[in-house]
Amino acid sequence: MAIDISDLGNKRIIIIEGIAGSGKDTFQKQLSDHYTQKGFIVYNFSEEELLFSWKHFWIKNIEMHRIHYLHSLLDYCVKLIKENPKTIITLNRFHITYAIFSKFNRKAKKLYDVLMKRLRKLPVHIFIGKLEEREIQKRALHSERKEKIWKIHQKKRLKEFKFDSLLELYKAEQNIILKIAQKQKIPFSFIKVQK
Repeated sequence: MAIDISDLGNKRIIIIEGIAGSGKDTFQKQLSDHYTQKGFIVYNFSEEELLFSWKHFWIKNIEMHRIHYLHSLLDYCVKLIKENPKTIITLNRFHITYAIFSKFNRKAKKLYDVLMKRLRKLPVHIFIGKLEEREIQKRALHSERKEKIWKIHQKKRLKEFKFDSLLELYKAEQNIILKIAQKQKIPFSFIKVQK
């Protein structure tokens, strides 16, 4: 992997974002292996642990729980870094996903804005997996998933977001991720992950 500690300076919290199939899990493993070999202590958090899995998507009234959890997780990250500067934390999805999928009420929006201010002050770097349209068709649709509930979830998402096809939905979602990243004033890079 063409990543070096010097590329990230003092960044110790690494957020990995991107649409389905963009290589988040693969890249998280590559980062973990890379930093472990460099002698760092690596803490990996997956999207399921962050309550962003598609399995949690339809739980009602979960937004405030999620955002309080994100703040608690940041508290924990700060503690880990203070205890040992040779700590790296990788977060497979975090605040961008939350912003896309949540219907903010005023209280949640206020807490989200505080979260953004906190992130800007911390040693954070965001990596965003980016797919070309032909790759979205091949990778993001997760045709290898055979569970009936996955198909049900996909149909509900199309209806919820008013799209005719999953390809169009994922293209729009990727554009939103890129726009949020550009606005938030937190260092980020695009990545192409080969599977």
